[in-house]
Amino acid sequence: MLSWGFWGLFPKLATNYISPRSAILYESLGAALAGLVALLSIGAPREANSRGILFGVLTGLCAFTGAWFYVNAVSKGKLSLIVTVTAMYPVITVIFARLVLGESITVRHGIGMLFAFVAIVLLVT
Repeated sequence: MLSWGFWGLFPKLATNYISPRSAILYESLGAALAGLVALLSIGAPREANSRGILFGVLTGLCAFTGAWFYVNAVSKGKLSLIVTVTAMYPVITVIFARLVLGESITVRHGIGMLFAFVAIVLLVT
């Protein structure tokens, strides 16, 4: 939670001094450094399943794309609003878990997602 909290703050601080384009470059270098540390500490992967590799790469692409849009947004808007709206991403995950994995969504889940959407509307208006 602490790491994600700082992750939400640092791009705004970075774009106060450098362009979003430069900020995402340095963020990528930081991620590469973290990946290298992880690789050195846990060792190289021993599994090679094409679907697993594909979804791992897609995860990285989605993370980078989301970070790119996030950095650009915080360079232009209020951090408190942007970080709150982007923190609603689990709603998208829940919907796709239902569509792709067949996981159930209870009435309680549906009401929670409805409240999340109402929160977004209240925040942006």
